[in-house]
This record gives sequence, C-alpha cells and structure tokens, in this order.
Amino acid sequence: MTHQFSPSKNGRRGPTAAFTLVELLMVLAVIGVLAALLIPAFSRSREAARATVCRSNLRQLSLALQVYAPDYRDFLPWPGGQNRNLEPDWVWGGQSLQQMALSSAWKSTNFGFHPESGSLYPYLSGQPRQRFDRRTVTPRPVYRCPSSGRLGAALRVNYSLNGWFDPLEKGVGPEGVQLSHVVRPSSKVAFVNEDPLTMRNPAFHPGGTAASGVFVLHSGKVIFSFLDGHLESFKDRQVRAVQLYPLADELFSAYR
Repeated sequence: MTHQFSPSKNGRRGPTAAFTLVELLMVLAVIGVLAALLIPAFSRSREAARATVCRSNLRQLSLALQVYAPDYRDFLPWPGGQNRNLEPDWVWGGQSLQQMALSSAWKSTNFGFHPESGSLYPYLSGQPRQRFDRRTVTPRPVYRCPSSGRLGAALRVNYSLNGWFDPLEKGVGPEGVQLSHVVRPSSKVAFVNEDPLTMRNPAFHPGGTAASGVFVLHSGKVIFSFLDGHLESFKDRQVRAVQLYPLADELFSAYR
C-alpha cells in the first residue's frame, strides 16, 4: 500500500492510503474465487428447492388417485391421449412434437394441456371440473414442475400418468384399471416427471415418445411416484432402462 499526500485543514499535506494496482488485482482475484465457489452452491440450493416442490406435487397427484377411485367403482382415471378428451381422461388437450419444437407455437390456443377439464381436477383443486375451452390458459401449480422451463410453463402440465393404465392397452378392461386389483401397487408407477420435449400427451408410454427423452430436470434425475404414494428419483439411463422388458412390465403393467 502506498501513501499519497493531500492538504489538511491547516494547509499542510498529510498522508492518505491508496491501493496499488497489484493489491487491487489481488482483491479482484479473491472475489472471483469466492464467486466461483458460492454461485454453484446457490444454484444447487435453488434446484433443491424446486425439486422439493416437484415432490410435493407428485405426492398430491398420487393421493388424488386414491381419493378418485372409490368414487368411480374403484377405477383409476385414464391417462388420455393427444387431444383425446374423453370423460375419464385425467387431463385434456395436447400438441404435436412439431409444435413443441417451435417456440413460436407455444402461445397458440391449440398448444398446452387443460388440467381444469380433466377428471382428476376436482380432487386436486377442490373446485368443480370446468368446461373445455382452449382459451383457458390459467396455470395450476400442482400440475407444474418448476424446473421444466419455458416449455413446461407453456404445456401447463409436466407430469404424465402411467400410459399402461389406459383401457386401450392389452390386458386392461374397457373401464380401465381397478385399484384394488393392481398387483404389487408399491412397485407400479403412477406419475412420471417427464421431459417436456416428449409430452405430446399426458401419458407415459414406455418405449413411446419418452424413449427419446432426456430425463435430467432435477440435478440429472427425474422423479417417479408410485401407486402406494412413495416417490423415487431416477437418472436418465435408469429411465431408459425401465422402458424395456422386463422392467417395463414390472413397473408399468398393473396386473402383472
């Protein structure tokens, strides 16, 4: 540190402290090192908070299934399809993969899901199910993964119900899956925190569009909920593995 002289009150020049260029560079270097250490830590903390919200949402969705079934003779809601919009479908709406690839299409009234029209909505909101209207774009937080970005926000639903619960699937009756008949419910997937880029419909079909997904929303993992209500985190490679036989049968087929 050097000293410079400046006039004092009595007119004399007194010493004042000043940093040299080397000292300033050292201070800047220390600040840079601290930033490099703290910024990733803050980022991890924010992501941990988002993952906590996501887990809470999935718990609520799984609980809603348990409450829904007794009101419908023990049948679970249907996974639905792209704009299929049948009465038991848990969510209505949908979009093509081509639309999802174009950010300019994300604000279209033909884009995104409509949870308020789905069969599970009253059990999650405490409000009556709403008439389907493509102009309705009100966000419903319990359906949203906070780590899904702009595309996830445009989709309005970021979770997919097990696609093998659909009555069109082999081995499932015309009314769908009966909860009390499910074999080993603690090992059967209910909802998947799916890659937004593969969500043309609100159903997770092993080996379908999800086969090309990248499942890294929460620090390299995504979250699955199971019919008994518990949650598990899966890495991307694990999500790919569970879509193949025999794991797919064990985790997604209700009656096997």
